[in-house]
Amino acid sequence: MKVSIIVPVYNKEAYLERCLKSALNVDFDDFEVIAVDDQSTDSSGAICNRLSQLDTRLKVFHIANRGVTGARLYGVEKARGEYVMFLDSDDELLPNALSATYPVIVRENADEVFGTYKNQYGKYVRSSHEGLIQDTDGLIFEICNRTAKFSFAWGILYRKEILQGCLESRMGRMYAEDRLMQVKVLMKCPKVWFIRDCIYFYNAEVPNSWKSFSEAKCVPDF
Repeated sequence: MKVSIIVPVYNKEAYLERCLKSALNVDFDDFEVIAVDDQSTDSSGAICNRLSQLDTRLKVFHIANRGVTGARLYGVEKARGEYVMFLDSDDELLPNALSATYPVIVRENADEVFGTYKNQYGKYVRSSHEGLIQDTDGLIFEICNRTAKFSFAWGILYRKEILQGCLESRMGRMYAEDRLMQVKVLMKCPKVWFIRDCIYFYNAEVPNSWKSFSEAKCVPDF
């Protein structure tokens, strides 16, 4: 298995079917989609189950609520792919998400390949970076200084091994935990590659309804 697309799911019934279908319709030949239902209280779990009956590439797991990072970690543990891409359950992958990133990560022997993304308002978010980035400290500075113009968790193709030890967090941590995960990855001094291809559709301003959101609003301890 080349790639596992991991979708953490919690109460996103209005967006979820489009999300999962976008993942299943990418232009690629060897992948699986792992949906981790984090104890949703709406029909999200049922949507996952119904779609998995129609396409065996979609694997569904129902777990007790762990929060978004815990759901991602569970997905990574179940992933059979050598590489991993995260997709939020209210967003969509563009058809070229894997066909644009996979050849690069293999050819360049990279640990992460960042694509660009667009939102529902037609805005394209393009990073100032391109190609190989050797200054991972500089990327960490951009994340911590809130000047980064790239995604932190989703829309990135990762070598699965680079994520080891980067997704563990205290239950209830919600604020900027995707930044914390990416900082942990970058602290390993990975080989990072940026491409200009737009590979991800981001639904901006969708409220985060994860159950643990109100339990802790602490700033990640970078």
